[in-house]
Parts: sequence; C-alpha cells; structure tokens
Amino acid sequence: MANAGLDSRTEIPRQNEKRKSKRVKKITSQAIDIDPRIVVEIFKNNQPIDMEQVVKKGGELGNFTAQDEIVLQVSVISSLAPQLPGNFIGLSCDGEHRVTEKKNHSNVPGITVYRSVIPVKATTERGGRTVTVSPFCCHPTNHIKVAELYKNGHVKMWEVAMVSENGNFFVTVQQTYDTWAYRENGKVTLPALNRWLSMMKVLNKHLDPRRLKDIAEFTSTPEITADGLENNQGRIAFFNKAMGFGIVKTANGDEKIHWTELDFGHRSEFRPGEIVSIEVQS
Repeated sequence: MANAGLDSRTEIPRQNEKRKSKRVKKITSQAIDIDPRIVVEIFKNNQPIDMEQVVKKGGELGNFTAQDEIVLQVSVISSLAPQLPGNFIGLSCDGEHRVTEKKNHSNVPGITVYRSVIPVKATTERGGRTVTVSPFCCHPTNHIKVAELYKNGHVKMWEVAMVSENGNFFVTVQQTYDTWAYRENGKVTLPALNRWLSMMKVLNKHLDPRRLKDIAEFTSTPEITADGLENNQGRIAFFNKAMGFGIVKTANGDEKIHWTELDFGHRSEFRPGEIVSIEVQS
C-alpha cells in the first residue's frame, strides 16, 4: 500500500475540487484481525481514556478541543504471542514521506512503548483568512507506524491512528503491509516498498541480507483489476484509514474514495481486493 501523503482533514471542504457524490458500501464480509500484541492507549490532559469503553463504541473517543493535550501510546507486548518472535520498531512519517524511528519508552524486556502527541486544530485558512471549524486532526501527525521484522525477511506493518469526524474523534488500527524483503546484489530490497526510499533506509538497518532469499525467488502479487464486476461495483485497490482515502478499481477506471463516502465513515473496514458497491448520487 503506497502512502500518498495527502491531507486527510476530514471536516474541511476541499476548495475548487469537483467530485462526484457517491456512496460506497461493503458487499463481501471479511473479518479484520488486529494483532493481540499491539495495545493502544489514549491520554487526554495526562488522564487515560477508558479503552474498554472505546472498543465497545467502535473506536469512538468522543470530543476534543484544540486546548486538549492528546497523547497516542502504542505498546507492543511480545509475550502475548510468543510464537511470533519478530523484532518491533516504531516509526514516524512527516508530510515529505521522511521516516524516522521512534523512541522506545519502555525499559522492560519484551515490551516496547511508542508515544506521539496528536495535534488537535480548530482553525484553517480559507479564502485568505483564518476561520473556525470543528476540531480535527490530520495525516501524517495523527498516527504511529509499528513495523515487525523477522530475520527471514518477513515484514509486517501497522498504523495506529486518531481520526476525526465532524468534531468527534476515533482510534483506528490497520495492518498496511504484510510483505517480504529479499537479497539483491548483496543488499536488502523490499519490492513492495522500494520506491519509498526513507522507509527502505530505516528498515535496511534492521535486516541482514545474508539471511534473506534471493530476489530471483520474488513473485509479484497479481494486480487488482475490475474484471468480472458489474457497473455499480468496484474492487478496493487500497484504503488507508489514517489518511482517510483510497482507490477503487471500476469498469470505468480508478475511483478515488474519501471516508465521507463510505457507508459507515471512519468505522468502515476495507481490504485490498474486497468488492464494494458504488452508488452515484445526484
């Protein structure tokens, strides 16, 4: 899944942008598995939010203001699944796609803890002036990436994000990559990420090419197409919850979809290849 780095401010109308009005609904039913080792916590003004209640409410956190200090904390507890002995690192990404490793705030073996302050804004520039809007948070400052690296080159990555919807806030967890690294000319290469140079640079520091399969063994994933779909259907090419948008393959070409066009907004879950219906509204 490629990170396009677009602004995902969800409450602010896009200026001078004409987009078809449509509604995207799920057709197939797929379970979304969240790794049990990843524990998410949110702190509001140094006070923990009751995450059990958040889970019961489908990830809903409630209302925040621009004066609130919101901290997103992601802990990885390896002992919760000891049969999966990967090495974890936390990552941040800025608006220029630059990736840096996050500090581990834990001193306990087998537990890593990553934190980010999530800026909440309540104003924006519109028509050359500052206007007040519903509180919101934006990509890329709204999330933490967690990568799991295996010695054999298996690479998994999750994004834990805080997203906003008309002044209300939600927490989301999404696995964005499940891929493999290979050895090419004595170096590490990740075909799924090789155009994301700063990400490659960070991950290369943690992988030993001598332990990896040769690039000759790499088999590309079949391309997602609209083959066999009806006119009102599409197939998800990707959808990034932290960014709030994705691409759907249709018989008439690629359709960009925004979270506001999803049947359940930020609470929708989509995976690449999943079939959806697209209802164009007048």
